[in-house]
Amino acid sequence: MIFSTDKTTLLREIQEFLPFASNYDLERVIPLLEDTEKHFLTPLLGTALHERLTKDMGTYNEEIKMCRKAVANIMVYMNFTLLNTQLLPGGFTRISGENTSSLYKYQEEDLKKIFRRNGFDQLDVIVEYFMKNRERFPEFETSDYYISGQHEVIPDRFVFSKFYKTISHVVFKHLQPFIHRAIDLDISPIITINETVLQDTNLLQLIRPIVVYLAVAYAIEDSGVNIDETGVWLENKIPADGIIERNPLSKETSDALVTRYRELASRYMDHLTKEVSGVSENINVFARDNKNKKTIWI
Repeated sequence: MIFSTDKTTLLREIQEFLPFASNYDLERVIPLLEDTEKHFLTPLLGTALHERLTKDMGTYNEEIKMCRKAVANIMVYMNFTLLNTQLLPGGFTRISGENTSSLYKYQEEDLKKIFRRNGFDQLDVIVEYFMKNRERFPEFETSDYYISGQHEVIPDRFVFSKFYKTISHVVFKHLQPFIHRAIDLDISPIITINETVLQDTNLLQLIRPIVVYLAVAYAIEDSGVNIDETGVWLENKIPADGIIERNPLSKETSDALVTRYRELASRYMDHLTKEVSGVSENINVFARDNKNKKTIWI
């Protein structure tokens, strides 16, 4: 784990990023930190880099602090209710002190937004840092995150965001199955994706928006949620009391969004089809068209 096992040291490490009380029961926190690290940090770093950092935390102080900030904030965000409750013989109850009072619901929601933003934004910082420092940390190139972006039509969230709103690395990772679905079902019948195509800037400029818009449409259809920069859900603010609730999209809204993104994809698809037909005719007389599937030799 990227945090110390000694509780006194652990408390100081957490307090660098979170206002934890000195008398808080850390036994409740340790398994939550471990679980958060396992599910959010290790897949980004890869096992090899994670082990290198944790075996010599004194040497990699800057990198460790970057990781701790992300894990600590995401841990609180993901377990906010659990950290504020305890199980008594009569059932669950909120934790409170003699001289303290609970927050209002809207205050809790504001806090959760802060923890979520600080945690997931920090994951982006971590990824960008190790991407820029791959010579120092070559183990990063063995991580699931790095490998999954190689030789892809949409290699990372930055390319995705050129055609859609800004999203985080975590959201991009969630969308990858839908990206692959769009390529397999919608792009491959038109043009075979190979190294030649991946190096053709003009073709990629036509293919990428199709993939992005269809991936978003598939995600909305499957999950019933909208996609924003911090997650894959839609947050509705209730004017009466300011409470923000996480709600699924209504069927009407979902259908409207799916239709919108499919229409955008269709426009680009028209351009791609014309471009592929023109290129194949001009470049190679042996370009074939079997059931509208073209192979291009360049």
